[in-house]
Amino acid sequence: MYLIANDYRKTIQDQNLAQITQSSLAIRQDAEMTALDECISYLTQKYDVLAEFTDTNVYDPTITHGAADRVYLDAPAYLPSSTYAIGALTLNGGNVYICSTAITVPEAFNAAHWTLLGAQNSIFYAVFPYPVFDLTQVYAVGDKVFWHGHTYSCIQATVIFDHDTYLQFANTNNVPLSNIFPDDTVNGSKNWTDLGAYVVPAGSLLNATYFKAGDNRSKKIVKTMVDISLFYLHQAAGSRVVPDSRHAAYLQAIRWLEMTAEGKITSSVTRIQPQSGSSILYGSNIKNVNGY
Repeated sequence: MYLIANDYRKTIQDQNLAQITQSSLAIRQDAEMTALDECISYLTQKYDVLAEFTDTNVYDPTITHGAADRVYLDAPAYLPSSTYAIGALTLNGGNVYICSTAITVPEAFNAAHWTLLGAQNSIFYAVFPYPVFDLTQVYAVGDKVFWHGHTYSCIQATVIFDHDTYLQFANTNNVPLSNIFPDDTVNGSKNWTDLGAYVVPAGSLLNATYFKAGDNRSKKIVKTMVDISLFYLHQAAGSRVVPDSRHAAYLQAIRWLEMTAEGKITSSVTRIQPQSGSSILYGSNIKNVNGY
């Protein structure tokens, strides 16, 4: 799921959230799915919703990841009566640790046998190995990009039209794109060499080459999702009336989505390439800058 329980703490107390969800993860996630559908319905025309609304999973040191994958830290509390294998995770003093020395005989927590990963609920995300492909950029032979899970090397430089060539298209709508998408099924291989799928090695959370501490979600989207989810959770909580504050927050969230969809507000969510859904529906005639 996109949201995690910790996302609600700025808006509602844990005990109140437990009350309206009946302490059920399934009930909370059902409301989140409804909120997700609502957000996507407004943003899908302009924004890359598939890239934004990815899962926020608990970190597992045994699995590999892809670029932009997002994880957060959580683990069972440390038990002095238990044994632990190398690579096991535990929670102690509000921090999550990974076992670096096998504990074959139960013992009190010994920091020398563990490596600190970070505070509970800390979020990390896998960094891109190269810049994400951008249709508007100028690429030279040998430049490398990331696109849809793969890395590519440029073998055909970006086409830059001179003014005389530009004039031949008459209207801006007729001007072809200067770049070709690396995964284009027709011309992609003529412009880019596929270097293969990019994989982040398992257990590399603390390696800055692969992961960065921080949240790569849009903060506004997170707040919007929380507000919409809480509205639906209150609605579903038996005979309880939705508090005025929750109703107002829901209406404000929907208004923000509407304004973003209309182009009156620009979201930090990645735009679809080429850009679509702008308020300008038609191109214009290409001007001859040498004409008098």
